[in-house]
Amino acid sequence: MIKKFLLQASQLPKEEFKADDVANYVVHKLKLLKIGMLMILKSDFHATQIQEMLKSIGKSASAVIEAADLKKDFDHLLMQIAPEAERDNELDESVLSDRAKKIIVNPLTHLSQLSPVYLKQLEGLAERESSEWLSYE
Repeated sequence: MIKKFLLQASQLPKEEFKADDVANYVVHKLKLLKIGMLMILKSDFHATQIQEMLKSIGKSASAVIEAADLKKDFDHLLMQIAPEAERDNELDESVLSDRAKKIIVNPLTHLSQLSPVYLKQLEGLAERESSEWLSYE
């Protein structure tokens, strides 16, 4: 989604390009991705795929990222999401721009968009100790 959005933004005429809109969208999606990455085991291959995709986006969309004055925030969020050492930590927003800090992401606000089947499974997990989440008994 981020890659497609940045591609579309890169094709806009200069007068239609809105840096704040681009930055808000990208930061919002990266913050959501950070929450999602907390749910993935460090050894999960999908984490590596996500890391490589984000690096690729950073390179291929660098002109749009820079035009939106987003490079510092993008790079910081990428380093908070991707490396194994940082993945289990909460997002450090202290070095983000004021604009990026204003984008609040509460994962609970997105529950209405999840399937009822998933929510039922989530409730079942919440009733168990987290150490038992991966047990098959």
